[in-house]
Amino acid sequence: MLSLNQIRWGLTSRLEDPPHKQWSEQAQAAIVILWGLLIYPQLDKDIKKQWNAKDYIELSKFHDLFQAYSGDQTTETLLELLTEYDYVRLDEKNHIRSGTQLFSAVHALGMYRFFRSSVIARQLFQTMQKTSSSS
Repeated sequence: MLSLNQIRWGLTSRLEDPPHKQWSEQAQAAIVILWGLLIYPQLDKDIKKQWNAKDYIELSKFHDLFQAYSGDQTTETLLELLTEYDYVRLDEKNHIRSGTQLFSAVHALGMYRFFRSSVIARQLFQTMQKTSSSS
């Protein structure tokens, strides 16, 4: 498992003072992970095909995945924060989808390069598959 610092290191912003700049390491790492799971596959079709990536994460998978990174925050508190600032949206089927801030506050080119040049994308999708098979 990657450390919080390894994950949040890749977080680059398009805005001068994005909301997440003052957030905890856990919340910043969550943005990177969610960007990698929800946005990156849209930009890299090979990843989308290889890992059968969807444009959403099931709520239960979110809790499974982020429990290890939530630290002092509960996964519910983390989800509330991300939803309040529109980094993610929760639909009626309990699917977590990307929100406006995940597109607008995060620098896509910087994040794309980070994911493309590291093993983080592969590790995230492997983790998602493990949580899927263990549910």
